[in-house]
Amino acid sequence: MEINEYSKQHRLHRAASEYEASQAKAQHIKPSSQEQNTSSQMGKNAHATIKGEIIDLRYQEVKIRLEPSGQVITARLTADVPLHIGQIAEFALDDEKDGQITLRYISTNKSPINDIAYKALYASGLAASERNLAIVEELLSNQMPVDKNTILQLIKLSATYPEASLTGLVLMHKNHLPINSSSIGQFELYQKGLHEILSQLKTLIDNIGSFFETENKDNLIEKDTLVNLTDNLNPETQKKADKNVLEDGIINEINKRIPEDMPMTRNVIEVEYIDNDLHFFKNLLNMLLDGNNLKHQLKPDTSLGHILSKNELMKLQELIFKDLNEDTYSNKDIMGIKDQLADGTLTFQSFFPLVEEIYYNLPPRQSQENNVLLTRILQAYVGMSENMPDPDKQKLAYLLKSDSVRDIISQALHHRWTLSPRDLTKDNKVKEFYKRLDEDLDYIKELTSSSKLADTQNIQSSINKLQDNLQFMRDLNNLFSYIQLPIRLSNQDVHGDLYVFTRKNKKHIDTGQLNILLHLDMKSLGPMDIHLSMKNKQFYAVFYLEKSSEKVISQYLHELIDSLQRKGYQFQASTKISDTKPDFITDILQDDTPNPGSHRYSFDIRA
Repeated sequence: MEINEYSKQHRLHRAASEYEASQAKAQHIKPSSQEQNTSSQMGKNAHATIKGEIIDLRYQEVKIRLEPSGQVITARLTADVPLHIGQIAEFALDDEKDGQITLRYISTNKSPINDIAYKALYASGLAASERNLAIVEELLSNQMPVDKNTILQLIKLSATYPEASLTGLVLMHKNHLPINSSSIGQFELYQKGLHEILSQLKTLIDNIGSFFETENKDNLIEKDTLVNLTDNLNPETQKKADKNVLEDGIINEINKRIPEDMPMTRNVIEVEYIDNDLHFFKNLLNMLLDGNNLKHQLKPDTSLGHILSKNELMKLQELIFKDLNEDTYSNKDIMGIKDQLADGTLTFQSFFPLVEEIYYNLPPRQSQENNVLLTRILQAYVGMSENMPDPDKQKLAYLLKSDSVRDIISQALHHRWTLSPRDLTKDNKVKEFYKRLDEDLDYIKELTSSSKLADTQNIQSSINKLQDNLQFMRDLNNLFSYIQLPIRLSNQDVHGDLYVFTRKNKKHIDTGQLNILLHLDMKSLGPMDIHLSMKNKQFYAVFYLEKSSEKVISQYLHELIDSLQRKGYQFQASTKISDTKPDFITDILQDDTPNPGSHRYSFDIRA
């Protein structure tokens, strides 16, 4: 191997001797004559050492600028080791044959990346502080440039968001994700596996339910008082009731419940509370019924047939006479109600005395069909509340605060904000779901913001977290296809993450193969990760499961295989035990970052 103007072996020996002499001088230690003689007679058996800067690196051939002489040598390495251009490294002479020098890398406690970090900061004219070194090392670890502009951007970001991890900031910057307090918070939640919109939706539903309980329920007349005041208020006796007496009784009861030192007029306050409730519920019920407002202007003497179909009237009949306490009403009353329900002539005014009895005797959970029916009835009464007498309006306001109505609305929201397995098979259903969810969140946020008499801070906070999560999901979809799936099963809810491994910012090579990861958190089976490869009609799946659930899935996996084969697909599947939950977001964002222990890279430190 050629070395400038000297024989190869003589130059190597001389360089090594100069290096050792300079090291001793720097430490104020004079090398002994014996050490000098050893250096001057260095050979492959002596394992002499050299140190210098790597200025070129190709495969297992390295070019080194020796310290302190500045001489350049070229040699081969004994093995593929993690070296980088710009690194200061130390080597031992391992062999010299036919003019070819072979060096063995001497590993030190000092990280090679640390050497490069110092050089990068020096080249950029930046201080080698602990924070700056950490930033450069993080950039190098993620295969990012360490030019001055990039380093300065990360220094600024780390100063602006000191609580954020450097790894997160670097990965977000590398993948061109928006960086702000909200997105950083979402990134960390995704890393920790705390990003499920399913749990956030449940929290929001609970907070809306709490609105029923706390907003002004204590200011309303208790149920027993209402029953006493409206005793025997059935279709026959209602016409004979003295409206003024009832109104006076309710107003007197309201006045008793409001403190004497209340600065506002008590009657006005109570009316304002009731109107606020009715406004809130009117808009909430309209949303649950997809904005299908009542076509007719309803009045107390409007018949049920104006808003309910024959099938719905029959369903209502089943509900009434299945759960209604018939002892409250005479047989004559019941027969009359049945007849009027059958032909749809029962008026809302006549039906109202039964409404409370129906809702308070409902079972804990209703079918979705019954929930829609009960919601439409509530919508009708809230819609006509302006035309209702004060006693009925007060009674309706209390009913809307009841546990039964809260359960109906909570179930309706849950059904609206989750996906059934059948929904997942329909085109654009998931897209429509998220579009509707976005609109619902905006609608409820605006509705609760205008509710001056209620503390809606918890509802607002839940909505803000959900909207931040949805926005971060949209940002991730600029990089790769990803969606969360809040799935509603018969007896449980399941959170799902669906990833399609195609980077959107890279040129797509159409191989006809699709790689998908579906992550599910099951109530009984625990976390489940399904890696699925598809090409034409050939499928291969690997189920990564906990040890306990792996046995169950393995036992019944053949049923899934047989089912797909009957549909014409070639399907192979296997199971593997995995006790750790991968950090998929970080893994995906780092998917093109090679392992520094097995790959090397080169860059111009002066760039």
